[in-house]
Amino acid sequence: MEKKPLSFWQMFNLNFGFLGIQFGWGLQMANMSGIYKFLGADASNIGYLWLAAPLSGLLIQPILGHFSDHTWTRLGRRRPFILLGAILSTCALIFLPNSTSLFMAAVLLWVLDGSVNIAMQPYRALIADVAPANQQTKGFAIQTCMIGIGGTLASALPWLMLHFFHVHDIPTEHIPLTLRLSFYIGAAFFILANLWTIFNSKEYPPEDMQLWQKKHQKPLIQKIIDLRLIFIDLLHMPKIMREISYVQFFTWLGLFCMFLYYGLAVAQNIFGLPPGATVIHNFRYQEMLEHGIAVGGLCFALYTLFSFVYAYLIPFLSRLMSRKYVHIFSLLLGAIGLMSSSYMHTPAHLYIAMIGIGAAWASVSTIPYAMLGNSLPKDKMGVYMGLFNMTICLPEIIAALSLGFIVHHFFHNHAMSIIFLAGVCFIIAAFLTLFINDKENQEITDESVSKN
Repeated sequence: MEKKPLSFWQMFNLNFGFLGIQFGWGLQMANMSGIYKFLGADASNIGYLWLAAPLSGLLIQPILGHFSDHTWTRLGRRRPFILLGAILSTCALIFLPNSTSLFMAAVLLWVLDGSVNIAMQPYRALIADVAPANQQTKGFAIQTCMIGIGGTLASALPWLMLHFFHVHDIPTEHIPLTLRLSFYIGAAFFILANLWTIFNSKEYPPEDMQLWQKKHQKPLIQKIIDLRLIFIDLLHMPKIMREISYVQFFTWLGLFCMFLYYGLAVAQNIFGLPPGATVIHNFRYQEMLEHGIAVGGLCFALYTLFSFVYAYLIPFLSRLMSRKYVHIFSLLLGAIGLMSSSYMHTPAHLYIAMIGIGAAWASVSTIPYAMLGNSLPKDKMGVYMGLFNMTICLPEIIAALSLGFIVHHFFHNHAMSIIFLAGVCFIIAAFLTLFINDKENQEITDESVSKN
């Protein structure tokens, strides 16, 4: 089927829901470790409490991709799953900041992350389904811009609540009002942005509907049995997907080092929170942690803001030196930003470091998916995009299981050392990018740039 070229506003509508998803994701990434700390968690066990996120992604995304490949409704193929995930995620965002125990917060994080995965997975396949081949790099770049906007707004919210809106809470042993209000606003953004995409975008129906129904419309029990095909697809993944997966593994291992410990690292390095301190019965330490989380969130907002700008440069830079070398360059900038954070002791210096991290984040959110977009079988786009998510989930599981032990026994609860380790992971990922064979797809990138 020949796909019609998409206008800018059609691409905007197709990707706008990702802004809402990133709003929820950004709140989680910037604040969840702080929420756990407020509820009494120690730095050495924070990683274990994050296990919900990768496990849900590891299980949900390939299965969801398989089902969406074999689904067609009045809302299309991918949009029904986006709607379901948006509704569940909105509910979880409302309830999570009202957690009264670590167990409650961990369970709600599991619900939230599973729901976000339900909503997020179809977007990657949606671009590949709808956009012509010569517009897919541009489509994923716009998606990255939505990630940048959503992440910037979400990550900055707690800081804005403290310093711009002057929201102050009576000291308690629960989650501060600044975080609760931020999550409520995030819930509203999440549902409204996804509803916009659902009702303002279209998908291509199967060319021969009767033949498609005969092939795909099976009883539910048969669809469940057919899930075994996911393992067959995994064994026969395209070569370029395997090459990119090695890069993704170390990239996301570094990112999760940052996501899990950056706010705590800022609280220690900038605001003087003692390593290993328990904050649940100490209001002074609570204040240090709250300000550390707020500044850490503002850092996350700045790197996503920089990623928004850098994403627009990626097609142009790809024409100059190929996507592969743009990715290497971007990862090395990210490594510099992460490793230099260990030597900075004022918020202003940390903000400068976010430039490099923003460049890396833009590239990570764009180039691997653009490389894959025209290398995957069209009838298995959903399941392969879901399987590709394993390159995010597996390093997160390893990070969750190992970083607590490392920070306690090797770094003596100094969280900023984990941030330096994240930079080392980026350097390894940049080296492995050299071995990706992207020659076939490079022509598509250049064509996309010249025509758009």
